[in-house]
Amino acid sequence: MGFLSGLFGGGKNPADAAMPYLNQTAPMAQANLQPWQQQGMQAQQQNQGQYSAMASDPAAFLQQLRASYTPSEGYKFKQGQLSKAMGGAAAAGGFRGTQADQAAQAQLVQGLLSEDEGAYIDRLLGIQGTGLQGNELSAQRGYGAAGDLTNILATNNSERGGLAYKGQENKNAQNQAFQKMLMQMFGGAAGFALGGPMGAAVGSNIAGGSVPYPTNAQQTGAGLPKNGVSR
Repeated sequence: MGFLSGLFGGGKNPADAAMPYLNQTAPMAQANLQPWQQQGMQAQQQNQGQYSAMASDPAAFLQQLRASYTPSEGYKFKQGQLSKAMGGAAAAGGFRGTQADQAAQAQLVQGLLSEDEGAYIDRLLGIQGTGLQGNELSAQRGYGAAGDLTNILATNNSERGGLAYKGQENKNAQNQAFQKMLMQMFGGAAGFALGGPMGAAVGSNIAGGSVPYPTNAQQTGAGLPKNGVSR
């Protein structure tokens, strides 16, 4: 039966031959695009944590930045220079070491310290802003990669589904043609057994759905030529 099927329209289904190539599309697209998608998701998660911290409790966020502050070398240099200048002025004015001199010194130190701390926080916020912007770019690339991957997979699934449909349609057509051929063969054999060559032809046609049942004249042989010559 397998030989007959292959002989009369069977063989390899074109959809089965093409499917392995389509099956390579999804793994290839995932291998190339998923790393970008994952990087984008990680970057977005990092930014989301920073945005949440700044939005939910700004004071705590600022305090966290200030906790890491230490006076810079620039502050130490300025503080030393201004202290010397103020000390000289106080000595020249005759109030060196007085309460007013000490208050002026403390105010100077506090002003310099506050300015240095503000500059430090500004630098931190600037660096953080650059990092957030970089993460946003990574998130956008990841979003684009996710969209591309979704489109590729959707298209691939649609193509595979269409190919599978055509392949099954082709199989169905082959099976119907094969069944029709078998019915004609069996109908012809049965007709031959019952009525000779004429019965074989009629039986084959009936099985194949080509002609109706034989007429009375065909069944009795009326009107048939004798010895090859028509009346």
